[in-house]
Amino acid sequence: MLIQIKTLRDIHENGYILEAHCIACLRFIPVDLEEMIAEGKGDRSFIGKKPKCQECGQEGEWQIRPKGTAIGTG
Repeated sequence: MLIQIKTLRDIHENGYILEAHCIACLRFIPVDLEEMIAEGKGDRSFIGKKPKCQECGQEGEWQIRPKGTAIGTG
């Protein structure tokens, strides 16, 4: 089965979670996909965009993994 994940809604509907990873701070911040979808942001794409750390201001990386998996095991 081929799954295409292009939007925040796609991540949520396919049972994945999205976290912003700040490499500089070594932090993983979960993105509340349900809240973003409720706010009308579900069709937004994260592709080609980098999260910005609210602590240090550095660009980070996205991490997508199945719900229920620990960091580094997805």
